[in-house]
Amino acid sequence: MLAKSCLYLKTWAQRHGLYGQQNGFPSGLGFSCMAIFAAQCLEPPAADHVLEVPELLDISHVHQLREREKTNVEDLSRIVHGIFLFYADVFDWDAEQVSPRLGRRQLRPARSADKVLSIEDPVLPDLDLARPYMNPARSGELRRAFLRTCDLLAQGKWEAAWKPALS
Repeated sequence: MLAKSCLYLKTWAQRHGLYGQQNGFPSGLGFSCMAIFAAQCLEPPAADHVLEVPELLDISHVHQLREREKTNVEDLSRIVHGIFLFYADVFDWDAEQVSPRLGRRQLRPARSADKVLSIEDPVLPDLDLARPYMNPARSGELRRAFLRTCDLLAQGKWEAAWKPALS
């Protein structure tokens, strides 16, 4: 379920032109970290915290998990809407840092006190996955896109939420 939520968020960002370091926005890893972190902060949490990232994962284990997973559309909808709601209304873009490693809300390091989204790399915590590529204008654009999409999802307009906004 969480993997599908990450995929939805990345697809949404791509469709809205808000994706990729070459465009000045978070990469796929950055958006995945955002989805995981928001899911960790939901009530009740939809994901656990990640204290460390395993070096290798047995691929047969992944296949077993996929076989067992039954996607409940209602749960997936709740998580996806929760992710957009979190970044639209709860997360403080100016003061907090996305940290799926810790899985809880925290203030960003003092060295990154500019109004740019901050996403902690879960493997190298001193590395920020967003700040090197974003500026305050792009960070604001991404935040406004989360607000617009959250409003559409709250109105039940799921298809409209995935279409790019006309500029």
